[in-house]
Amino acid sequence: MNIHQVLFFCFLSVLNDRNTGIHGEMMIPKTEGEDFRHSIKVGRPESTIIYLCRNNCTKEDILIEALGNRATTGKYIIRYDEKLFVTIKQLTLSDAGWYRFGVANSSSQGSYMDFEIRIKERCKVILGEPGVYSIPEGGNITIRCPLTAAELNSKFLCRKQCQQVIIETNNVKARQDRYSIEYGNSTFFNVSITQLTKSDSGQYRCGVGRQMTENTCWDFEITVTNGSVIPLAVSLNAVVLLAVFLLFLYKWKIIPKCLKSRGTSTGRSEQHDGTGQQHALYDNNYPAFVVEEAPYETVDPPASYQILNQSHAVYDHIYSAITTPT
Repeated sequence: MNIHQVLFFCFLSVLNDRNTGIHGEMMIPKTEGEDFRHSIKVGRPESTIIYLCRNNCTKEDILIEALGNRATTGKYIIRYDEKLFVTIKQLTLSDAGWYRFGVANSSSQGSYMDFEIRIKERCKVILGEPGVYSIPEGGNITIRCPLTAAELNSKFLCRKQCQQVIIETNNVKARQDRYSIEYGNSTFFNVSITQLTKSDSGQYRCGVGRQMTENTCWDFEITVTNGSVIPLAVSLNAVVLLAVFLLFLYKWKIIPKCLKSRGTSTGRSEQHDGTGQQHALYDNNYPAFVVEEAPYETVDPPASYQILNQSHAVYDHIYSAITTPT
């Protein structure tokens, strides 16, 4: 036993023998897996010790004590900052019982508080058949918990038979790191986990905490498999690109056949103007449409037309005779 514990037992002897300086006592209901936190307003003269013990505060019942302003031992934390603060982390059913924390010295009565922690089992009632889910590494998952709950009921997600509470809330929505809870209606709420890794594989429970009745829970298992998840935006882009490619392939197959069947050119032609220059003409690969002329009958010209034509022939002949060099 060190000097701190010797002083501590002296202080406790003064308190127990004189049974004075009691600041109060209280009963505190908690749920398995929660943290216990409490504080009392006490003065602290010099050379006093702060402590937390349980049951009768015998040697075996000392949980934590300190001459300084702060101490941590396992799941127990005690500190002094104008008030005396005490914390017990991750309560289990075995943590139920009576406790005392306070300030004491050998020359004064000291001040302390007695309190009882009553711990309700996190998941007393397990409902329904367990769910089983498999998802690739890197993916996200949202699971509907089929439990009756009111908006203000405590809703939670836990692991290791609820020895490890991941997230808990009394609100309609809550988020903590990769985990979130969203209230649906009186018959269900959703729990979500994002960016799954292999370490996320295992057993889970979602549950509803109740004040007057037992908590209810539902079990499910997640298996994170090898592989990667393609983001939705990438998937949509891939679908669009595939559609464009298929459309291009369709046109590439159909249009040449159409052009060939209609006797069109290759899409480029050349024409000559009066200067002897060539001009390239492009039709942008649009299919050429051939307009066929309607058939017509040959009609013999009238007699007057034939006579006029003959007179022109005479004049042409005369014109030729005049221009002929002698």
